[in-house]
Amino acid sequence: MKMTSKLALLTLVGALLIFAVPFAGASEEAIDDPRRPTGNVTPIVNLQYKVMNWGGEWLATLTGHIDTEEHFSQGAVVEVGVPAGTEVFWFGEIGEDNLVVREFAQPWDVRTENGFDIYTAILTQGTGVQLDLVTTDPRIQTTEGPGVRVVYTPLHDVDELWLAAATPPGTAVLDRNIQYLGTGPNGELAFAYVISDVVGGQMQEVDIIYITDATETVSSISPAVPIAIIVSILLLAVVGIVYFKKNEVKADE
Repeated sequence: MKMTSKLALLTLVGALLIFAVPFAGASEEAIDDPRRPTGNVTPIVNLQYKVMNWGGEWLATLTGHIDTEEHFSQGAVVEVGVPAGTEVFWFGEIGEDNLVVREFAQPWDVRTENGFDIYTAILTQGTGVQLDLVTTDPRIQTTEGPGVRVVYTPLHDVDELWLAAATPPGTAVLDRNIQYLGTGPNGELAFAYVISDVVGGQMQEVDIIYITDATETVSSISPAVPIAIIVSILLLAVVGIVYFKKNEVKADE
């Protein structure tokens, strides 16, 4: 991936964070969940994997949060996985609101196992980690319309997995089961499907299908049309009142 300056990198990381979902903390079920990674690694209970097009290149951001009810005097050791060989260009610590706390010093702690590049770090200030990476073109064409296929395999069990994508400006997603995340700097819209109780090592896949004429459909209606309709209704109401008032006067006579 080509990055011309550190400023460009920071701008990109900021753009990826626009679509991040603030982590509200683990549920009581998650707190009591016995599922844990091996060793002293702290489990991540919420994962968010989002893809977007940036300057003609498809990128993804992976964020993972630990249980905020737990406290660690010397920091929490966490690990997340991406497909082996994935180009990761940023790895850092984030807070509950997904704002960047710091970038981890390089060289990063990375090992390869079972088809994963596993990134390990110690959280000292925040509640989670974020990886920004290069991915392949996820666009698809279906009988329902164009879309984005989001695919991710978590390293460990996770209580909640958000699979998200940014769609082009002027588009809309009609599925009521999808979550709207926000609007990006170039007018792109982000949507996500939420999957609960995901088993580590099992691939998860969703298709985010969108319509491309959403803006045209709305903008093609002149602003004068709804105003004219309202005025017409008010005029009819006035005419009706005058008519009934006249009839009442005649009846009294």
